[in-house]
Amino acid sequence: MQAVRDRLLELRRPREGRDIMAFETMRDVLDYAKKFHHDLSAFYAGLEQKTDKEKIRILLNYMSRHEEHLTECLNEYEADTTERMLSVWFKYTPEMPQCRCFEQVRFSSDMTVDEIVDAAKRIDECFLQLYRQMAEKAPTPETKDLFNKLLEMEQRENVLRLSHALSFIEQD
Repeated sequence: MQAVRDRLLELRRPREGRDIMAFETMRDVLDYAKKFHHDLSAFYAGLEQKTDKEKIRILLNYMSRHEEHLTECLNEYEADTTERMLSVWFKYTPEMPQCRCFEQVRFSSDMTVDEIVDAAKRIDECFLQLYRQMAEKAPTPETKDLFNKLLEMEQRENVLRLSHALSFIEQD
């Protein structure tokens, strides 16, 4: 589990003197988002294996599958996007030092449903911020539209995940 957490934190570390989340092209943003959701899925699956609480295991399994679903959605967005748009370069990219998803969230196998949901909401807010900022800085109307669609997708998925998690909380 620590190895997956380290991989997720690695996504946030600067490389070759660049900013932590310095994206160059639209493809870079999508690749980052896909890798993050995929790694988050693996992280939730690792936590699921470490808990002995049935309810928590079911919730973490759902969250892991949900993150994989988001990865698949992003793959579909990329497949439906023209090569020209994927190659669009960004002159200014957002800096998000205040949004250190995994540095601010502490997961453990003995978390409650409420704690897991709160942590997931903080992580989700990072992507909402990213897509909002990318839409604001989009160099073309087409890329702005794509980021707005990604933002809408993330918001819809967050509502779905939250309603599912609330059903777990209400069962207590």
